[in-house]
Amino acid sequence: MMCRALLQFIGIDIDGFEKHGIDACAWLHAETSISYFIGIIASDIADCVIKAKRYEYVKVSLNTTESISAVMFLKILTDIGKPSISIVWGNGTPRRREKTNVAIQYFVFVKKEEWRWLSIEELIKYIKALGSEDVPKLIAGIIDGDGSIRYDFKKSTLNISISACYNCKKRILLDAVQEALGKLGIKSHIYEDEEHNAAVLEVYGKNAIKLLRLIVPYLHHPIKWLRAELILVFYDGKINYDTFVELYNQTKYGDSNNDPKRYHGLETLAQAAPQTHTHGNKNHQPHKKELNNWCRRRDLNPGPPGYEPYAGLSPQGALPGLSYGGVCFVW
Repeated sequence: MMCRALLQFIGIDIDGFEKHGIDACAWLHAETSISYFIGIIASDIADCVIKAKRYEYVKVSLNTTESISAVMFLKILTDIGKPSISIVWGNGTPRRREKTNVAIQYFVFVKKEEWRWLSIEELIKYIKALGSEDVPKLIAGIIDGDGSIRYDFKKSTLNISISACYNCKKRILLDAVQEALGKLGIKSHIYEDEEHNAAVLEVYGKNAIKLLRLIVPYLHHPIKWLRAELILVFYDGKINYDTFVELYNQTKYGDSNNDPKRYHGLETLAQAAPQTHTHGNKNHQPHKKELNNWCRRRDLNPGPPGYEPYAGLSPQGALPGLSYGGVCFVW
């Protein structure tokens, strides 16, 4: 099974987790709702306008060098369309015989008039209109993109954080996210990280545990999901401290290029590709039909109360002259 092969490749002791009641592959069945996808758009998706002869298109893409994201990003975009793939050098060039990282880009093309998310203001309007039942889905998408779930062993407390660049438009999204968390009764604070030129929204302690319980059903990132489940099992007293430390350490990223979690995206994709069409329950996609209908019939699916009808997730109108649903190698 693709999931087990991926986790074993990155050094996860699946039996060790399952021994304590944690299904290491449950993330495969996480719901890909509209609100979750908006969280991915707000955090990790890159979009740019491309002009063709008759129309303007938006190239919607997710990029990674990591083993985990190579599978997760493909799964996310496949829930809304058939992504194409580009493989590029992450840094350096092979001709210079430098150490290089191979980056994978998944992308779909959307007609510009069907993609409202080029505007940060449109994203903020959507987030502000969300009801409390959809906020956890949004937060899960943002955390899967630019967030972290971390247990501070020195302080014996949980920390959940979301980062954004300090001097860019996405910084103001943190204020909207903080307001959305308030609908759940969750307190957070935002601080400036000058060293990394970033702004960080942080939730910790009891508020973080409350938030974790709400978002864990919607997390798609295998490591973040595993870590979240492990922390909750520990907080609920189902495992002892030593077991918690042993399993938690498996979810950490190493600093070296030799860490299979880092810079092995292409290798992971090559191993997973033959299995993506033969494994998994195709019928277990309860929200895929809803998502596609929402794109095509936006008059019947107007979004949260107070939000005007919108569009943006349908990959209709593949750009003429380009391969759609194929692989493009760019050296």
